[in-house]
Amino acid sequence: MGSIVMVLIIALTGWDYGPMKKAEDRAAKTGNLVEEGAEVRTYAEKRELPEGAKPTIWNMIIPLAALIVLIFVGMAYTGDAATNGFIGSLAEGSSLRSLVVAFFIAAILAGGLAVKSKVMSALEAVNTFIQGCCSMMEVLIIMMLAWGIGSVCSACGTSAFIVSVCEGLLTPATMCAIIFIAACLTSFSTGSSWSVFAIFTPIAVSMALAIGAPVGMAIGVVLSGGIFGDHCSPISDTTVLSSVGAGCNHIDHVKTQLPYALTVAAAALVGYLVTGFTGGGGFLGLIVTLVLICVISFILNKKFGRTAEA
Repeated sequence: MGSIVMVLIIALTGWDYGPMKKAEDRAAKTGNLVEEGAEVRTYAEKRELPEGAKPTIWNMIIPLAALIVLIFVGMAYTGDAATNGFIGSLAEGSSLRSLVVAFFIAAILAGGLAVKSKVMSALEAVNTFIQGCCSMMEVLIIMMLAWGIGSVCSACGTSAFIVSVCEGLLTPATMCAIIFIAACLTSFSTGSSWSVFAIFTPIAVSMALAIGAPVGMAIGVVLSGGIFGDHCSPISDTTVLSSVGAGCNHIDHVKTQLPYALTVAAAALVGYLVTGFTGGGGFLGLIVTLVLICVISFILNKKFGRTAEA
């Protein structure tokens, strides 16, 4: 909820602060979308439509629809939907095989439609497919290195260490806040949210049951902390793919989004403390969180940012 409100505030007001403000100022003054000297892993290419080409919206819709449908068909097939049922097959199926086959068939469909609408020749379609595969190799290498760093952190016992430090600080009043901080630190350090869910959910649920706190709120705290770190960590696959997809420098992407994420996280932390010390069901904490997001964003923009008019 806090992240959604933060996006809404930025979209409606145009407030910006921190590295994002500097980046937007640079783009407005110089026209440079990327900082000078920054490496960008993107391979965008502008193409002029050849004479006689007649592309339609179906060139996009059909491959995307086929991709989505084939992913679920593949999951049902590899997960033996006849035995496990459709929902069960989603849990038992091979997501890797399903994604690979679905993407390959969707790519063939997209190429075939491009040839049919005379956007490109068959040879150009094949070359474009090969170039796309080649351009993803650097992305895969970056992700493998990021996963390697995350594996090293796991092997060193980063998660277990954070849990051992925080367990002694857990009280009914501070449970939500401590678990949230620990989940944020763990997911940011390892670049993985799923490991955080697996480690902290049993701890949060058992603590909630022991002190009579709402179990749903405890699970929500773990999810919030895990997703925060996963989307802000420079070694997270989510962050790597986001920077590549946006066509910007990876570290610049991390730096520009971090102030906004920290704004929401700081407001959420205060909200969790209010919930814990007042013994409320979370509604009061939610209101405090949303109000703080607005106030902090306004103050930071006033001191370090710009108004929409500027």
